This record gives sequence, C-alpha cells and structure tokens, in this order.
Amino acid sequence: MIPSASTFLAFAVQRLTQELAPALPDEYLAQSTGLLGAMMAVAAKEADRAVDDLVLEIRQIEILLADARSILGEGEPPANIDLSCLRLTVLAPIHHRLTASLISAHAAIEIIDHEQARALDARIWDYLIASAERRRIDLFD
Repeated sequence: MIPSASTFLAFAVQRLTQELAPALPDEYLAQSTGLLGAMMAVAAKEADRAVDDLVLEIRQIEILLADARSILGEGEPPANIDLSCLRLTVLAPIHHRLTASLISAHAAIEIIDHEQARALDARIWDYLIASAERRRIDLFD
C-alpha cells in the first residue's frame, strides 16, 4: 500500500491527540500537542477539498464576470482560463485575481438601478455567501 497524504495526516492526528498528548507529563505541553493535532485535522480537511472548491469558484466567477461585462458594456471577455494544472499554487492566484475583478464589477453593478443589475447583484451576493460557507471551519463535525 502506498500511503496518501490524507491517510498519513489522519494517522498523525490520531497519534498526537489520542496517544502522545495524553501521555505528556506537562499539562501545557499536553494541551499544546492536542491543539496542534486538532489544527492538523482542520488543515487536512481543508487541503482535501481546496482544489475542488477553487475550480468550482473560478468557474462561477467567470460566469458572473461575463454577465457583469454584458451589463456594464465592457469589452471582450478574457481568454478561457487554463485549468489543466490543478496545483493549489497555480489555482490560488487565478482565484485571487478573479475575485478582485468580481469585487470591482460588483461595486459597479450595485449602483445601477436596473432589473438585470439588481438580479446580478443578488447572484453575486449568493455566490459570496456560498463561498464563505464553504470556507467555514466546523471543528465539531
């Protein structure tokens, strides 16, 4: 068997929180080790879903930006984003750039008193809320 990163992290979390932390004689060190294990568990969960979330959000932002361009009367859409590389170090800057563009477009859309603009404003808010919900960390699930 070839262990995966998630399998290793699950093993390390279990050892830290259930075996090593309780065995430490110093209470502060035991609590710190237990906290470290809990933080590793959260990081493992986030790492497991990070690529899926980023790709989903990149695609959603692309659609929202295209709709914003049509309302704002802005020029040609940018070229399709290449998602052939699914490394976080590649996806995160793309997501960041698109999010900054969405925020700028949203600011312009919010001040337009037109039915299409109000509908897009609501969709952008729905996206932002869903994005925040995806990033919520549930420690006790």
